[in-house]
Amino acid sequence: MHSRERAIAGATILALTFSCPSSTRAQPTAAWSLCSNDGISSQQRINGCTLVIRAGTENHTRLATAYNNRGFALLDRGDYDLALADFDAAIKLNPSEAGYFYNRANSLLAKSENDRAIVDFNQAIKLNSKLAQAYAGRGRAYSNKRDFDRAIADLGQAIHLDPKLPRAYSNRGFVYVKKREFTLAVVDFDQAIQLDPRYTTAYIYRAVANYNRAAYDSAITDFDMVLKLDPDAVEALYGRGMAKQRNGDSSGAADIAAAKAIQSDIAEIMMNFGVQ
Repeated sequence: MHSRERAIAGATILALTFSCPSSTRAQPTAAWSLCSNDGISSQQRINGCTLVIRAGTENHTRLATAYNNRGFALLDRGDYDLALADFDAAIKLNPSEAGYFYNRANSLLAKSENDRAIVDFNQAIKLNSKLAQAYAGRGRAYSNKRDFDRAIADLGQAIHLDPKLPRAYSNRGFVYVKKREFTLAVVDFDQAIQLDPRYTTAYIYRAVANYNRAAYDSAITDFDMVLKLDPDAVEALYGRGMAKQRNGDSSGAADIAAAKAIQSDIAEIMMNFGVQ
């Protein structure tokens, strides 16, 4: 089983993909090699899994894996409805696999269907109570519903089960940002970044938290790191400009103007996080 994170509305989701199940047949075929490989492009995985599915030669367990992995690739490229349909098919074929409910929940999260996502996260946890990612995902859904206490409880349980899951710390930090508890947020983002030094989402929101604490130098440092990792991150460009201006640095105006030229509503978006 493998995983990959994607950013969704400031926090992250983590999808699970599975290797080709064992079989008495010689394997893997070329199609299975593509379908089971999370190190290739989404389209290559989709093509491989589609070949497996269309062949019509697999048992239910292996066919469910192919649907799940194709759904994973579709989710990774943002085709949420198609991903949802594939996870539906995987669950119908193998309703005892927690990871399939978890992945379907993530498709629903991406579509802002938080209540339906929570139902699937619940089922994933029922099938595998040690699946830390499911608690983290359900915490994200509760956060979307502004049920912050439940969100923090679930994310805390995810961290208890897997203390090395950076996404859980980052998502809990994001909840603390929403609650305007910026010091607690920074502590969680620190931990997420320590676990994954290239975690751009954690850098962005640590910068936001520090901006709101008037720690403008720290915010600028983090926005700089985001732009180093992702030069197209307009949020970081705008945030850096605002932090520079707060520090009395007139060069911040150039960053702000450049960000607005890329995305005209960036000021309104960042205002929602206190960057104003």
